[in-house]
Amino acid sequence: MKRLLVFLLVFIPLLIGTQVYLDKKVFPYDWIGTYYEVPVANGYRLVATSVDYGTIIDTDGVTVVDHIDSIQVTDNAVIGVTASQYFLFQPVTGALSQYETLAQLRQGCNLGTAPFKTVIDHYWQHRRWTDILSSLACLIIALTCAYFIPSKRAPN
Repeated sequence: MKRLLVFLLVFIPLLIGTQVYLDKKVFPYDWIGTYYEVPVANGYRLVATSVDYGTIIDTDGVTVVDHIDSIQVTDNAVIGVTASQYFLFQPVTGALSQYETLAQLRQGCNLGTAPFKTVIDHYWQHRRWTDILSSLACLIIALTCAYFIPSKRAPN
């Protein structure tokens, strides 16, 4: 029973602390569900302030692309759909190309075969492995603490 108590007293605060740190520093996110942020490249960030649309902003907080409906993120580009057009943003150079139709976009870039996804789906896919690995680390630390607690033995 003592080992279970030690496990819980270590695991729960450690897990909560890890999630708070990830939410504030690594992948900013508010617990209300109105703000999500994922780094793209070269200091640019993909931010969602609602469930419907996202925005790409630079290091100074200036909006590069607004009202993003769905995206495809590759190693060197963000390809997406806004409310009124298609775009290709290259964060390494800061170049933004806008297109009226999907056919124009396909001609202007090497559009992958991966489907477009919402900004929120990209956030959770990007963060999922970090959450899994941090939870496993907390579990291992808590189990180690619970297993190695000193036991009181009667003197001989």
